[in-house]
Amino acid sequence: MVDKDELLARISELTDGTVAFVSSLGYELEFLLTAEGFDKVAEIKNAADCVSQCDETKKRYGVMCRELFTLYKYVSRREMGEELLAKRDALRAVFNHINAHRASTDTTELMVQLQGIVSEHVVVGEASEGLKTATKFDISSIDFNRLSREFAKAKRKHLIIDDLRSVIEARLETALKDSPRRIDYFERYERIIESYNSEQDKAMIEKTFNDLINLSRDLDDKQKEWAREGFQNQQQMTVFEMLFKDTLTSAEIRQVKSVAIAMISIIEERLANMVRWTDKAEIRDAVRIIVRNEVYKLSEASYPDEVLSDCITEIFEYFYEGDLAA
Repeated sequence: MVDKDELLARISELTDGTVAFVSSLGYELEFLLTAEGFDKVAEIKNAADCVSQCDETKKRYGVMCRELFTLYKYVSRREMGEELLAKRDALRAVFNHINAHRASTDTTELMVQLQGIVSEHVVVGEASEGLKTATKFDISSIDFNRLSREFAKAKRKHLIIDDLRSVIEARLETALKDSPRRIDYFERYERIIESYNSEQDKAMIEKTFNDLINLSRDLDDKQKEWAREGFQNQQQMTVFEMLFKDTLTSAEIRQVKSVAIAMISIIEERLANMVRWTDKAEIRDAVRIIVRNEVYKLSEASYPDEVLSDCITEIFEYFYEGDLAA
C-alpha cells in the first residue's frame, strides 16, 4: 500500500526538480503561472522553445514529466493543492506543445509549410509577401535568402527548428520508401542534427536552419528528377539508379533506361490486382525471373554475371520491401 504522505512528498520534490531544470535552461515557470489569456499561450511557446534547445534537453524534460504525470494519477486535486496543481498544468502544457508535431507529408506543399513555419513564429511586423502561403506552389519562386533573414528575426528559433525537423523527417521517410538510394539524404540530415545538438550558439542555430532548408530543397529537387530524366514514375528512376555505372557509354545509358522502364511495366502488369504477392512463393519467383530476364539484356562487357547477380538481388528486394511497407 502506498503511503500518501510519501507520495505527495515525492510529487512535490519531482515537480520542484522539473521546474528547477526548466529554470536552469533559462526560463522561469513563474512567467507562465502568472500569465493570462493570449499571454499564457505566448509563455507556453517561450517555455517550450527554451526546453527544446537540443534533443537531450527535450528528452530529459520528457522523462521527468512522464514520471511526474504518472504519480499525479494517484492523488486527488484536493490532496495536491492549488500550487502543485498549477505547476503540473503549466508543465503539462509545455510538454504537450513540444510533442505536437506536424504530421503532413504532402510533397507538393512541403516548402509552403517551411515558409509557414517561419512566418508563424516571426513577431508580427511589416507584411512579408514572400512568406505568404499559396494554394499552388513553385519552389523556384522562393527567395531563400529572405526566408533565412526572416528566421534570424524570429523569437522562438528552437521551436521553428523542431517543426522544420518534423516536416523533413516525414519527407525523408517517404523518400526512402521511394528509393533506398536516398539514404545519403538521411545521413546528411543526421549530421546536421548532430552538429545542432553539440553546439547551441546563435550562429549554429541559424546555420542549422539554413542547412535544413538546403537539404529539403535538394531532396525536393531529387524527388522530381525522374520526370526530368524522361521516366514515367519514381520506380523506373530507382531501378535505373540501381543499374547505373559511371563508366557507361551514352548508348549503354539509353539501354539501361529502356530496361528499367520495361521492367517496371512488366512487373506492374504481372502484379496487377494482386494483394500481398510477397506471401506467394511462385509469384516471388516470377518477379525475380522478370528482373533477371530484363537485366540480362544489358551489355555483357559492362555487366558481367557477378555484377548482375548483385543487381538482381537489390532490385528484387526493392520490390519486395516496397510491398511489405505498403
